[in-house]
Amino acid sequence: MKKGLGAKVPLCPGSAAAAGTCDEGGGVLNAADVSFDKRGCDKALRRWPDLRVRVAAAVETQAQAGFFHCKGAGRWRGCALKECRVNSRDAGSVRIAFSVEGGRATVVYITQTLVRRDFLRELDRFLGEAHP
Repeated sequence: MKKGLGAKVPLCPGSAAAAGTCDEGGGVLNAADVSFDKRGCDKALRRWPDLRVRVAAAVETQAQAGFFHCKGAGRWRGCALKECRVNSRDAGSVRIAFSVEGGRATVVYITQTLVRRDFLRELDRFLGEAHP
């Protein structure tokens, strides 16, 4: 199996993703399978052009590691959110929140707030605005 950007990575076998539930298993994940929620990511992606590729590569790398370096960050549309830090040439360090469902990942939120407690507070506010 090839390594790096674009490599197909098997996720947790035998998961509940085939049954339609949200988790990190049930398929393969590569950088092309990462999408971005417009409301939480558009501003950052327009401001820092290299961020789209860096975030997609980071999510793919996290999938290869079994999401070992990711922490829980709440729920979004019934799916568990994970969060991790991503280094970017243009933006410096950013923190992202994403969900994984089947073989697809959706990045929900990108921010330069690096302190986890402050990030979670900011994310809760953002998610609360989405679902009044």
